[in-house]
Amino acid sequence: PVGTTEITDMHIEQNIGISKDYNNFELCEAVAVKDIKRAMNIADHFAHNSKDNPLLVTIMALYNQFRDLFIINYLRWLERQKRIPFPNDMELMKILKKNNTFVLGKLKQQASLWNNRKVFNILGLLRQYDGKSKGIDNGGMSDGELLRELLLKIFMRLI
Repeated sequence: PVGTTEITDMHIEQNIGISKDYNNFELCEAVAVKDIKRAMNIADHFAHNSKDNPLLVTIMALYNQFRDLFIINYLRWLERQKRIPFPNDMELMKILKKNNTFVLGKLKQQASLWNNRKVFNILGLLRQYDGKSKGIDNGGMSDGELLRELLLKIFMRLI
């Protein structure tokens, strides 16, 4: 604003619509590190701001996150079981289509928290909720309700 010398997070959120605490990147991070409370808080924010946070975009972000975790874990399995060397960071960035070593490091760390049987089941859940987000067998639930239900089912896979 005129006369302001400092741009705050609030200014960015008001003018651009991006919250540093409530976005798909933060949701994916919360789910990947199994932070149920943070993930559900973000889901509640999304439910109250559904036009700014379309469910389909959120499902795509979660799908991409778990796909990357699956690939990393599969490559680790190949290394253990088949003696195929795990790719170096540059090769892995090409495989995952990433351009940032910081993001790659986080993905490798997050992948170690999940086994691929659970990740594979979660990918199936995401496929199911993709259909529900498009009106297929969603029981008339709102996008916010669908997202909360999806997250609870993902976290139930941890037990």
